[in-house]
Amino acid sequence: MKKIIAMILSAAMLCGTLAGCGSGQKSDAGKNTEAAGSPSQETAAYDYGDYYEAASFAGGSGTEADPYQISETSQLVLLARKMAEGDEDYTGAHYILTADISLNETDGFENWGTAAPACVWEPMGRTAAAFEGVLDGQGHAISGIYIHADPDTEKIAAHNHYGLFAQVSGTVKNLKIEKSYIAVSGNYGSVGAIAGQSTAEGTIENCVSNAMIEVGGGLNAGGIVGYGGIIQDCEFLGTLRQTEDGWCQLGGIAGDGGTIRGCTNSGSVSGKGYSGGIVGWADIVEDCVNKGSVSGDTAGGIAGNMYKAGTGLELDVTENAIRSCVNEGTVSAITAAGGILGKMGSSEADISMHVTDCENYGLVLCDAANAGILGRMSVEQAGVITIENCVNHANLTGGDKVGGIICEIVGSALHQEGDVTISGCKNEGDVVSAGMYSGGVVTYLLLTNGETDLKLNIADCVNTGTVTSASYAGGILCFSSSAILSPLNISGDSGITVKDCVNSGTVVGQSENAYAGGIAGNFGVRGIRTLFENCTNSGDVKLEFSLTPEEIQASQEAGFTMSISQIVGGIVGRLGEGLLLTTDHDNGSAVNVNAEDPWIVFRNCRSSGMLTSTDYSEYVTGDGKQIWKSYIGGIIGNASAEDAYSFRVENCTYTGADRGLGNPEYPDVGQAHTIF
Repeated sequence: MKKIIAMILSAAMLCGTLAGCGSGQKSDAGKNTEAAGSPSQETAAYDYGDYYEAASFAGGSGTEADPYQISETSQLVLLARKMAEGDEDYTGAHYILTADISLNETDGFENWGTAAPACVWEPMGRTAAAFEGVLDGQGHAISGIYIHADPDTEKIAAHNHYGLFAQVSGTVKNLKIEKSYIAVSGNYGSVGAIAGQSTAEGTIENCVSNAMIEVGGGLNAGGIVGYGGIIQDCEFLGTLRQTEDGWCQLGGIAGDGGTIRGCTNSGSVSGKGYSGGIVGWADIVEDCVNKGSVSGDTAGGIAGNMYKAGTGLELDVTENAIRSCVNEGTVSAITAAGGILGKMGSSEADISMHVTDCENYGLVLCDAANAGILGRMSVEQAGVITIENCVNHANLTGGDKVGGIICEIVGSALHQEGDVTISGCKNEGDVVSAGMYSGGVVTYLLLTNGETDLKLNIADCVNTGTVTSASYAGGILCFSSSAILSPLNISGDSGITVKDCVNSGTVVGQSENAYAGGIAGNFGVRGIRTLFENCTNSGDVKLEFSLTPEEIQASQEAGFTMSISQIVGGIVGRLGEGLLLTTDHDNGSAVNVNAEDPWIVFRNCRSSGMLTSTDYSEYVTGDGKQIWKSYIGGIIGNASAEDAYSFRVENCTYTGADRGLGNPEYPDVGQAHTIF
């Protein structure tokens, strides 16, 4: 008996050298009191890395009715040991915390990257099976977790998950992680304060993380979970950042995947890949709020990316969605930024993807492409994609492309039976681009390759904000174009529709060669049938370009070989070049205005806003060439003469202009009304 007591006292003295550590820890520095947790007389001194391990739990039998009780660090270490041994009697049992637990003295935990604490935590289950049981923190906190690892040096699949737990396929709930530091370098692994990975069966519920997490260049990292699982009613308050070059998926709640509901991010997320306030790469996200700052190459207030590729048989889910989420934080990115989602798309026809009932109040910053809801949509093979009932409340500014709801729909968009709908969305903020493009709802649409049977529907959308850019500006749609070289054999119900959309905001172009429209600034999609129907513009559309006398003289002396256009339209500013007038595209004459079988139809549209442009028609070059031409049309500002769509205007009315079609070389369209 004396020998046993001597061993216990010796262990207590060794643990007593640990500065501020919790029960069951050992170190060679500092000091600790028994009250802080040196091994009690009921605790055997088994070695577990930097920690001691209790001989038994504080109570309980491990059942749901009588869970094991964990009241000190050594008992948490006991659970870790049982998991390391793969003991199924413990990996699937029930546990509760009955007290707060500290794994290190936490003063200055933010500096542990350069001044490590005494004890290093080994993630539970990292070398064996996932945790399959239930751990209920009962509102208690585990603090002082310190992990510093480089999984690239290990290359072992079971070793690439880092957190309190390595992997969870059971339930962790009502637990707080406080004042902890996790650093994982390299390009291999998943990291989260609660768990590195949560399987499809795993659930993380009502947990809070206030950890500092730093990761390398190719990991999935989240404030709660690195990868997957069901995560609900959790909150991140800490800092998550990427410290090495490379591509990471970072999110305040999860790095990649899973089903996330009712979660809040109030922390900071900064990366160099896909970054989201809630999740880096999204599957299902519902009823979540981001209040923190988010930055990345591609970033969103809720998710950085939502994209699927493969075949339906290879995919775990055939639906991805972000529903009823709100962003209040600042989002900044290099390539694409969205108040809700940075980028979305699919190369799988069996996938349906949705962003519905979401709102943005936060500042969104990106010099390339930024928008209140979605930065970029890039779709090779679309099943069904919908952006519905979303609202942007924030004022938005950017360097080139800025959109109230969606900035870009680009690439091989809508290819092979794509069905994309943007409906019921509203932009309330001012949309200002210092560059070429700004749109109240959708800014930039570019179709490439041989799209067939595509459907793009923009319906019931509203813009009330001022829309301003240097070159192209539209109240609903700014700019569209395509690289299709010939008409397509598409079915009768396919094509593009812009229907029941309303703009009441002012639309402004500011450069010498600018196109602005109440509904669309420049519309030019080669060979795809299009319908504008029941659209209304009551906002003023104007070009504010001005020249000094010196600039006018310099332009006259330069001897321009072609005119610079100023085009304003109540519905569409310009029907662009590079399009096809007829099905056999061999006739470029004015007979294609109000054609019987047109490629594009304007039906039941109305414009009542004031349409204005500074008139520079009097200025000519030395050889008599006119420098600037202004076109103002109540319905259409101008339709390019020799290589444009055939189009027809039916039952459309306007005020604010002398003609419905601003180019007097062509037949007029629409009906002028004095009072709208």
